[in-house]
Amino acid sequence: MHMAELYLELPCRRLLPFAFTNGTPPEALAAEVNGVVDRGVASMNALCDIDPWLTGGTMTMADIYVRYVLAVVDMGASALGRDIVGEIDGLGAWRQRMAELPASQRVDADQEANRESFFAYIASQTGI
Repeated sequence: MHMAELYLELPCRRLLPFAFTNGTPPEALAAEVNGVVDRGVASMNALCDIDPWLTGGTMTMADIYVRYVLAVVDMGASALGRDIVGEIDGLGAWRQRMAELPASQRVDADQEANRESFFAYIASQTGI
């Protein structure tokens, strides 16, 4: 959980303004974030034994946490032009397994149902 948070989510979070506006991050910021994300990808590849869950045969909090961290990672990756999920061995298939769980489907449906009002709230608070 901490590797995903520190080396994937937090650096990618810095790119959210660019992802939301389809902007290009400054070269120095992109290079810095890429460096941290590279360490995160290497850490996840070293620590995860995705068979079928992140740490092996038992689903843990790491699986739940990482599934939702990937939303931020995907947005940051889009600003970098990277496929971070594809760089972590087995994470794409794992993500699909997680998406098929009934609990995940319920959360995803709720998230989608509230997307418009969430972004309207964000816009009202930030002027974006």
